[in-house]
Amino acid sequence: MTIAEYQYPVEKCDVGNSARKALEQFRQMRRKWLESIRGSAHNTISNQIHQLAWNSTVFHTLNEARRIESERKVNGSMWNLIVDGYAHIAALGIRRLVDHDKSANSIKRVLLDIEANKHLLSREVFVCYDGLPYDHEAAERRRFANRDPLTIGTPMWVSTTGPDAGFSSQLRHDTFDLLGDKTRKVGRSQPISSEIFERLKAMLNSEVVKKVCTMADKVYAHPERPSSRPFEYANYHEVIEALGIVSQVTQFVSATLLDDAAFGSIVPVAQFDVLEDLDQAWVRKASLDELNSFWGELTGSLDMWMDTDGILKPE
Repeated sequence: MTIAEYQYPVEKCDVGNSARKALEQFRQMRRKWLESIRGSAHNTISNQIHQLAWNSTVFHTLNEARRIESERKVNGSMWNLIVDGYAHIAALGIRRLVDHDKSANSIKRVLLDIEANKHLLSREVFVCYDGLPYDHEAAERRRFANRDPLTIGTPMWVSTTGPDAGFSSQLRHDTFDLLGDKTRKVGRSQPISSEIFERLKAMLNSEVVKKVCTMADKVYAHPERPSSRPFEYANYHEVIEALGIVSQVTQFVSATLLDDAAFGSIVPVAQFDVLEDLDQAWVRKASLDELNSFWGELTGSLDMWMDTDGILKPE
């Protein structure tokens, strides 16, 4: 998805001359952060979350089908492959989303980058970064002063962007009232609170997220030797909980800190019947003999990998 251009140049934004440079830097950084969250790359944070949410929903639905029809026989090899596949996908996917490496496309990396540049997030930059007025009350007075008296009491168009959008400006001020550093005087230069970043980092470093990441590291990504410090595997409910935390932090960063898009639905809306043919047998009984032959031929050909004589023979 392409990140929209700013509607107003920096010169048209209602910030003091001393804040123009910081505003320009913030706008550039904001575009960079939004590219990571929902840009055009295939591995954006949003795409990663949507895919994990989709896989989680499909897996848990299939698992529920087994509970509903507990007497129905299911091929053990097939089901174990589904279970192992989902466990790897989910654990490694969450681990990627909280990776702090500078090259990672992760919400943890974006959050740390915003924190490192939090000096750019003053109240006036937060409110006025794309043309909104700082003084929302003055903007509203102008709007009513310029209104035709004959239209009073009738519906009217209200600007949501630009210097006349007093209501939008007030909403941004209201948000910053919750985000701003309470030890500093309310005003244009009031900075964002460091506590916000500590709270978000604590969420990404919660016990359940760490538990899933430890499993991903020690079992799936880097199978370690048996240790004197055993760890506890995360279960499927904890994986879902960890994904929820990561998704919530991403939503807050995107929609609240960066004033951008919010997730409408975290699970992509299927353009097909997800449960179609789920009531069908995997194969017909008549095909089992053919599949047995295929299994034997395939295992035989794979066993040939164990012939190492050719390694020492000259070409």
